[in-house]
Amino acid sequence: MTAVQTYKITYEGSPARVGLFAKLLRDEGVQAEYEPPIEERGVGQEIAQEVLVILLATGTVEGIKLAMRKFRGWAKGTKFKIDDKPVEENGEE
Repeated sequence: MTAVQTYKITYEGSPARVGLFAKLLRDEGVQAEYEPPIEERGVGQEIAQEVLVILLATGTVEGIKLAMRKFRGWAKGTKFKIDDKPVEENGEE
């Protein structure tokens, strides 16, 4: 088992779903801190399709990767990095 550490997670995906990802992290025993993206748009403008959000996650890397796999079941194509290393669809760095 990996020790509990703080990791920087980079999330690239839907602005509407980053909160769900943070919840899945908490469900796996990982504390997640982040600033929700601010959606600024005027009349006739489109909602952002993808945003980049940095989360500070304190927990095990196994818990983080499990949350990523579960999340990708709902949001295919979401990109993640742990401490700036890309994490593939199968959870491998």
